[in-house]
Amino acid sequence: MTRTRQHQANVFTARFRDKLNWELYMNQSLPALFGFLLAVAPTAHAQFNFTTNNGAITINGYTGTNSVITIPATLNGLLVTSIAIDAFQDSVLTDITLPGSITNLVNWYYGIGAFEGCLTLTAINVDAANPTYSSVNGVLFDKSQTTLLLYPPVLTGHFTIPAGVTRIGNDAFIGCSLTEVTIPSSLSYIGVAAFANSANLTKVYCEGNAPSTTGSDSGVFVGDYENNAKVYYLPGTSGWSESLFFLPTELWLPQIQTGDSSFVVRTNQFGFKINWAKGRTVVVEARSDMTNPMWQPIQTNILASDSFYYSDPQSTHYPARFYRLRSP
Repeated sequence: MTRTRQHQANVFTARFRDKLNWELYMNQSLPALFGFLLAVAPTAHAQFNFTTNNGAITINGYTGTNSVITIPATLNGLLVTSIAIDAFQDSVLTDITLPGSITNLVNWYYGIGAFEGCLTLTAINVDAANPTYSSVNGVLFDKSQTTLLLYPPVLTGHFTIPAGVTRIGNDAFIGCSLTEVTIPSSLSYIGVAAFANSANLTKVYCEGNAPSTTGSDSGVFVGDYENNAKVYYLPGTSGWSESLFFLPTELWLPQIQTGDSSFVVRTNQFGFKINWAKGRTVVVEARSDMTNPMWQPIQTNILASDSFYYSDPQSTHYPARFYRLRSP
């Protein structure tokens, strides 16, 4: 009888350890095991509020104080498949990792409501095994990475949406801290309120044709805060007018950067940085006398990125040298 009970305890303990990834010894007795379970289990997931729906778990909230969390794949032996609207409302979270089991981030009519109000969020990471969602450098996408679903609002500076993305989801950049964003030529649709309340945004660079939206065009950029952005479009693209979603538009041309440290003489050669769209061809032209109407092409470049540095080896041969850029 003693041997039978010991065998049952060993089998139960092994299964318990494999399922919840806790280190328990095979020789624990059943009373000791259940004492450990009662002591640990209530606090293991106490920081998550959740409900059970049709045999699966929905996360409704987080009550902990950690800024970096990983949502468990299982709770009470059931898969965690959903995160409810406003689950992390007004939290202090900076980094969230989603398990492979999550298949439903419950939405408002607009966007990913599960992360509404997460104003400190810098990254959303997704387990590679997840069948519905994915992430790249903390940005949330669908599995195919053709729809950008959510950009962490705290990140600043310039963001280039990856090539191949065709849609920006509703609310995807709402309240973002970005100053500039580049939209690839593959993109054809921008969701409702995608850039609403993005008060810091000043420049939107579009590499392709004018994108479309559903519903009120003004809803893409407007919100509680004024948006002062301008939309820039490339020569040869179509669908553009004097405004896009009530923002002014302007032809996007190559630019010489005169306000940074690259605009200087280096090793006896004058040079400067040229900014434009990756893959575009730029011709640098020069002349030594502004009374001479003839500009001479001195270099043709295909941009390997969105900028390159040009250095003129002939600059010391002239008392003065004037430059301009054009696209062929």
